[in-house]
Amino acid sequence: RRPIPGADPLVRFALQPNTVAVPLTASTRWSVLGELVTLADRSGQITDTRGLYLAVVDREKQQSTALPGGIAIPHCSQIGKYVGEDPVIAAGRTNHGIPFGDPTGCLTDLFFLLCCTSYRQHLLNLGRLSRLLSEATLIDQLRQVSTAEDFAQSLWNAEERLCDVK
Repeated sequence: RRPIPGADPLVRFALQPNTVAVPLTASTRWSVLGELVTLADRSGQITDTRGLYLAVVDREKQQSTALPGGIAIPHCSQIGKYVGEDPVIAAGRTNHGIPFGDPTGCLTDLFFLLCCTSYRQHLLNLGRLSRLLSEATLIDQLRQVSTAEDFAQSLWNAEERLCDVK
């Protein structure tokens, strides 16, 4: 993949080790969402955790955010309603795949909850995450790391390479 010279890091500022769990202990679709919302709340940027959880569940009921390859990027349709001033990405990996609505029927083990303050910010962060998560080597790395810090660092490093940050 070619780098995007001069692009600003986005994931680096939205995802912090305290909003990551390796492993997530959840074992169902809805408990994963609950755990991700709890992680997002650690950022200090979530203004209504219950409201966010209900909105994310509602969005998942409309259509799953599971992608092929064992990845899901849940978010809610009400962009900005439950987030303070800064975007938040909560993430984690389960030690076993769970049914999350992947259209091919595969199990999902990597999860990224996207909480943004504006629709533009949502699209930018979703695009960046999608591009990063299209790299098989990063996916393999995220499945092998044993700490939240290493999980976050793997994403930050991949984003630095993508943005051609020196």
